Amino acid sequence: MEENRDLAIEVRHVSFEYGGGLTSCFMAGTPVLNRINMSLPKGKIYGLLGASGCGKTTLLRCCLGRLNTKSGSIHVLGKPPLSPGHSIPGKSVGYMPQELALYGNFTPTETMRYFGMLCGISQGVVTKRARFLLKLLKLPLEERLIRKMSGGQQRRVSFCVALLHEPPLLILDEPTVGVDPLLRSEIWKHLLELSEKGTSIVITTHYIEEARQAHIVGLMRGGRLLAEREPQYLCDFYHCANLEEVFLRLCHTQEQNSATSDDTATNVYANGKDTNGAINHGVGVNGCTNNSNNNPTEHTPLLNSETYYKSTSKSYFGVGIGLLLWRLVTPGFPNLWNILALFVKNFLKFMRNFGLLLFQFCIPSLQIILFCFAVGKAPYGLPISICNEDKGFLSMSLSESFIEQLDNETFIQIHRANFSEAYHDVELGKTWAVLHMGRNFTLDTIARYTDPQNITNATIHGAYINVGLDMSNFQIAATVQAGVMVTYQHFLESMVEKFGENPLIVESPINFTDPVYGDRNPTFTEFVAPGMLITISFGISVGLTAISLIVERKEGLLDRGWVVGVGVVEMVTAQLLLNSVVLLIQITLMISFALFVFQIPYHGSLVLIWVLVFLEGFSGMSFGLLISALVSEEVAGLQIATGILYPIILLSGIIWPLEAVPVWLRSISYSFPTTLTANALRSIITRGWGLDHQQVWEGFAIIFGWIAFFIISAMICLKLRK
Repeated sequence: MEENRDLAIEVRHVSFEYGGGLTSCFMAGTPVLNRINMSLPKGKIYGLLGASGCGKTTLLRCCLGRLNTKSGSIHVLGKPPLSPGHSIPGKSVGYMPQELALYGNFTPTETMRYFGMLCGISQGVVTKRARFLLKLLKLPLEERLIRKMSGGQQRRVSFCVALLHEPPLLILDEPTVGVDPLLRSEIWKHLLELSEKGTSIVITTHYIEEARQAHIVGLMRGGRLLAEREPQYLCDFYHCANLEEVFLRLCHTQEQNSATSDDTATNVYANGKDTNGAINHGVGVNGCTNNSNNNPTEHTPLLNSETYYKSTSKSYFGVGIGLLLWRLVTPGFPNLWNILALFVKNFLKFMRNFGLLLFQFCIPSLQIILFCFAVGKAPYGLPISICNEDKGFLSMSLSESFIEQLDNETFIQIHRANFSEAYHDVELGKTWAVLHMGRNFTLDTIARYTDPQNITNATIHGAYINVGLDMSNFQIAATVQAGVMVTYQHFLESMVEKFGENPLIVESPINFTDPVYGDRNPTFTEFVAPGMLITISFGISVGLTAISLIVERKEGLLDRGWVVGVGVVEMVTAQLLLNSVVLLIQITLMISFALFVFQIPYHGSLVLIWVLVFLEGFSGMSFGLLISALVSEEVAGLQIATGILYPIILLSGIIWPLEAVPVWLRSISYSFPTTLTANALRSIITRGWGLDHQQVWEGFAIIFGWIAFFIISAMICLKLRK
């Protein structure tokens, strides 16, 4: 179709339905627009009237390229929206959405500076324009936050943003809602002045009579444009006193014709009327009818167009796979000015919520502090019941010697006169173990080690220290068991030494030399610490970005950014840049606490440790962006983030060695973004390895791969949902 260059907006036979795309293979979509024809001459004001839900906002979003039409064609300022090199969406349009779509923690001036930067306007011009618009719309000049303004004032700030860069086209979705009648009159006066200077304006409103000031009005109902012409012409044509009576009459006519017509009929006119009940009228460039009949009657069609136009608007499901991939991988060169504007905006959002900012800086350090305090240390202060029935030998009691050597920091000794009482303490949960020494413990122990050739089984059993453990807590039971074994070893050495023998004869013949890597007596903290650094950096970074875009999308801020010309690459880059600054501080604090305050030993390069942990956090941010791009609700985003985090912790070898995991599950865990990086970090910290070892460079390689995958996937999802 040849576009009419004298029209600012030309819509021909546009149909749209929600639920199309891939879902149309399984279920029918919900029709919203039905073969719409609309024409806006340049330098004119078009009043689009209709009840809520009739499709006005959907039509405007189609004109902005924000929605893909099912059929038909749209030309805005001479080209289809989203055409290469076209500034629709972009700087050629000023858009005021139905939603507020403003940052509540910004002042009006800051808001206009932000959108001015996106439109490439100098700060001096922005300041001058902002002062004029604030005065025009009677907004407070003091720097008050938008969230502290009234609803009407907030709407007027949104109006200011649309007018700020003086675009050739204005699309205003109900800009006068809640506005004082006198101020509404001033707004219309200003819009008329803009149109005289050549600005084309589309304005939707609920105030029907207000639209009489527009050059052209379109009356819309049920996804159809019932009429389109000058307000006075429509009143004269239908012999009505006002537009409300015209609208009511057209609605009645549509209802009567719809009752006797097939809803799926094409635009064929019978006696001058659309068979679907829509009475139409064509508008020429100067507002004149395009009909050849110069003496119209009630039966004259009010929109002439019989040709069916196939959609020329952007539709990912209507193009070939090659073109789809080309559009996704060639987003265009990012605008550095836009990235700077988005970065400053995100920075201001952070700074205005200082409590949240402080929390984000502190929470990783707090987590690592709590980990170092609470995990990996040996349990202490464990109550144990002791029943000592040993009668001793002469003045010697080996059982008392053993009891004295028990570590009083680890154990709290509770002595009982008989075994049943001691055992009952364990049953009641008062103690973790019961130690019992028989009546002849001293004599039998001496006999066991001094006369081994004549010893009997009864003597051997009499030298036993019987230990009954509460195994409900494995870690505590293991601590009790290890403590008793170590104490008994020391007891034997001291006993043998008392008898003048070499204490080495009772030592175990298995000699563990100095370890190849690590310390001789490592703690569980040292094993888990690398995995915790990786997990905390990944998890907290997911939280930084998992709901950021979701909130902006729900509030209409993301949509307003797309309309003003912000690209996907610019949006993602700005998000990652600012959050990287936050992540840099988080990682530095976290590593400092772990390695220098709590002195977790490390033997490798501190630079490699920092870089690997930072990259893991960066992958978490990228994953959070992907979540933001995929879902539309904060709760869903948080559920996905937390739901994925726990399997990662369990299957990444962070709290238990991967060698204990079934082979088939182990192969899955190696694909996680934390598994190989945790192994690499453990090798750097405990082994002192560098990038020349495979286990280390594999960790770096896998995390770079995941970062690329997350970012590309997020950009594709954002591109598809734009």
